[in-house]
Amino acid sequence: MAATKAKLTYFGSRGLAEVIRIIAAEAQIEYEEISVGSWHPTDKSDAFKQFVADGVLAFDALPLWEEGSLKLVQSAAIVRHLARTRNLYGANVEEAALCDIVHEGLIDFASTSRAYRNASAENKEQVREQLLTKDWPKFFGQFERLLSKNEEGKGFFVGKQLTFVDLLAWYWLENLCSQPLGLTFNEYPLLKSFKERIESRPRIAAWRTSSARPPLQLYF
Repeated sequence: MAATKAKLTYFGSRGLAEVIRIIAAEAQIEYEEISVGSWHPTDKSDAFKQFVADGVLAFDALPLWEEGSLKLVQSAAIVRHLARTRNLYGANVEEAALCDIVHEGLIDFASTSRAYRNASAENKEQVREQLLTKDWPKFFGQFERLLSKNEEGKGFFVGKQLTFVDLLAWYWLENLCSQPLGLTFNEYPLLKSFKERIESRPRIAAWRTSSARPPLQLYF
């Protein structure tokens, strides 16, 4: 590992960097956070434009993770790098492959919320109903089933130790429960107890209430 402190550059919000922050909290990774201001779809800050002009961002997008001479972009790539180097990617190559499966499922699940954010004002309520009654219940049922196949749903998604996909799944559950949607997960008892187990971990609990954590963004 690099002797110098790592750096995370992002906007002043949770967004795509929040999972990176959560992993860093659990793995006790010290890092400096650099904010380029508030995110806006078209009105980009001068600080962000400078990163683009410098050619640091492979796809002209943040987050950026710097660790010694290594500069990583694309949030999923950063997450997997941190998982590989901090013992959060399973106990062997088979478990790592299973983590990849869950990770891909979580990416598919996360992508569904974009339909609401991209919907026109007159269609938002229809899209919201589709998510709450069809799209999300399908994924919740699949994640519930995945949990049930490992340690009878009393542990983690993969293997017998925490992996990065547990932290990703927890973040999405926490985020949805914090939105004004009325979600309780009472009909998915394994997911509900999983969420409670992860957020009771001391380092995760500390991050949840940390003054350094960016404020919740309400999407719905």
